[in-house]
Amino acid sequence: MSKLVIFEFLEGDFEQGFRVNISLGQDGLNPAVKFRAKLNPATEILKQYKDWKEAFVQINTGKDKSQSQRNGDFRGLRAGKPSKAVSRQSADILAKNLNNWLSVTDKEVQKISRELGRYLNKSDEIRVIIQTENLELQRLPWHLWEVFSKNFPRTEIAVSLPEFQEPKTYPPASKNQVKVLTVIGNSQDLDTAADLREINGLPGADVKTIDNLTKEKLIGKLEAENWDVFFFTGHSNTYQETGYLHINSNRTDDLNITDLSDAFTTAISRGLKLAVFNSCDGLGLARQLTNLHIPQIIVMRESVQDQVAQDFLKHFLKAYSRGRSLYASVRQARQRLEENWNEKFPGASWLPVICQNPAELPMTWFELRQGFRSTSRRSQLRDDNETTLLNKVKEFWIEGLLEKSLHGRLRIELGLEERLDAIAHPWGMVWETPEQLRRKLDPGTRIIDVSERMGMGGSLLILGEPGSGKTTSLLEFAEDRIAHAEQDITLPIPVVFNLSTWRGGRQTLFDWLVEELWGKYRVSKALSKDWISREKLLPLLDGLDEVREDRRESCIQAINQFIQMYGKTEVVVCSRIADYQRLKTRFKFQGAIFIDDLKELQIEDYL
Repeated sequence: MSKLVIFEFLEGDFEQGFRVNISLGQDGLNPAVKFRAKLNPATEILKQYKDWKEAFVQINTGKDKSQSQRNGDFRGLRAGKPSKAVSRQSADILAKNLNNWLSVTDKEVQKISRELGRYLNKSDEIRVIIQTENLELQRLPWHLWEVFSKNFPRTEIAVSLPEFQEPKTYPPASKNQVKVLTVIGNSQDLDTAADLREINGLPGADVKTIDNLTKEKLIGKLEAENWDVFFFTGHSNTYQETGYLHINSNRTDDLNITDLSDAFTTAISRGLKLAVFNSCDGLGLARQLTNLHIPQIIVMRESVQDQVAQDFLKHFLKAYSRGRSLYASVRQARQRLEENWNEKFPGASWLPVICQNPAELPMTWFELRQGFRSTSRRSQLRDDNETTLLNKVKEFWIEGLLEKSLHGRLRIELGLEERLDAIAHPWGMVWETPEQLRRKLDPGTRIIDVSERMGMGGSLLILGEPGSGKTTSLLEFAEDRIAHAEQDITLPIPVVFNLSTWRGGRQTLFDWLVEELWGKYRVSKALSKDWISREKLLPLLDGLDEVREDRRESCIQAINQFIQMYGKTEVVVCSRIADYQRLKTRFKFQGAIFIDDLKELQIEDYL
């Protein structure tokens, strides 16, 4: 479970300093620690932020998602563009002085740092909420604060208003899709097609898109169905503290959230959990929508270049739909922006910001698909031993191996083919045609989609040529299942094993799993036997081809015996296809897939 830190700004300003309440606790539970601190005056910060902002929007030489302000001044492309060096200098000055203001040399900040160090660990996933009415405080790039960025790298920082409440919602309906409403506003000179490609490619999503907007059309669509996620792409801006959506080329039709408050209130009561405004200067929109108590909003702090907005949405949705938490997904997308755009547009990675309702817990993509409510998770806590095992699997296999091997690159979408001829069917099914045995799966299908279609106890064989991505696919499946298990304590714990240590003989899979859990994960043998017997684990077995050749038949037989005895336990096995095809014994599984060789275009995109 992640940790939660809240900075509640009580009173003060940049001239006098700020009094702050700080609370620390487990996400979803009451605070374990609460104390008060005072932040010093910071009279230069606002000017330095303004200097960076002006340099940032002026250096842009392409399209952005801003439009003219209501007073007629154009936001975004302006005359007299400064050099990139000026923009970089202003960004560096702001970052340096933000940390000078919040320096650990200050006694009050020392107290904050000391309490954080006592309660938080470097490996914790940490949500921080800056709770304030002050718009200037909300605009600051808090993620640069070295107290967090140096000591707790898995932190993401959100903002909220001081007043909030849990939204009144109807009981969720059972479902297996995320209902998504995508709204295309005024997109003059923008490539919104790039946004739509990413949204329409979301797994398990039912996406409806509307454009050529009027106020009445947008209200009608918001109220027509039970939406989970709302996307807006196009132009927007904040004037004073009010945000405006530019819904078409007629500027007299610009809307603010007040114009849509009844429709959004209805949508929130019927399950709307997340609104993403991939458009310029959205804090004004967020502040208005926050007053309607929506759980989460993602906006851009300032004007955003069109390419930067596209890149953010691509990386955010890739991470979020693959099981990352909302906060971790924004953090990962921010890191990609830093790598891809901060050299050209210094500070581009500062733009995305989460606006959080503190009464709600962030929802994962899996939870959105299943129709969970955040409040239903508050009392769900796994046993400490189970949590420890989950963390070990995640830290070694996902963070330690999968993510490092990808080096931040997008994951390649592999082609999958169903291969029912590779398994022995327990009911002796007779297939009439080869087409029933082998078929290409739809583009974008992932291992977890195949597994979920099989249901409880559906064991799966993954085959492929050397280097085709079998182990990577297995670890991505593990990542998805870990994300599910972290949110639902009734689900089994995915555990990765390598079959190369299989000894054969009279060894059973049960005994081998017990030995591996002790040797690799330091789980006691008594606890391992208890978990396996109660079917609380999901064994993911890599490398059948790494088993000594004369022991492979016995390995398959032992796995078949195991799934016969423990019928609710899912098992996934990976093997090179040629090594498996040479064997006489077949797995008595419910499914088998073959990973196609990578195409040249896929390799070029990856490199």
